[in-house]
Amino acid sequence: MSIFKFNFKKMNLRFFSQRKYQKSLRNYLIKTKEPKCILCNTEYPVEILETAHLKPYSVSCDIERTDINIVEFMCRNCHKYYDLGFLGVVNGLVIKNREILKYEYTITNKYIDNYNFNNAKYYNFHFKNIFKS
Repeated sequence: MSIFKFNFKKMNLRFFSQRKYQKSLRNYLIKTKEPKCILCNTEYPVEILETAHLKPYSVSCDIERTDINIVEFMCRNCHKYYDLGFLGVVNGLVIKNREILKYEYTITNKYIDNYNFNNAKYYNFHFKNIFKS
């Protein structure tokens, strides 16, 4: 006899409602972007690449959450480093903070290929609020 009771219907409904735009944003990336990490420029099978939000989903408004410019492909490592603030982007330039230099982590890509007016606001938000200088 279990002391834990789960309502899987509620749990699944909550999960899908939190990221209800994720599937359409991922499909957009698959159809329009090269299968490579935007930060390290490494090509991967599309199944390996993650749909990374340039501005955190949790602080984005509904309009931003549906904006195709808020997401890019990232590999798992770059995505984690970006989310934790070890990497940032300023005017299209990929910036590493001092902490990341302690680790063996190489980024060959110095500039974001498709940095533009439409995604700059998301990179700027991340740099001002999350990047650890």
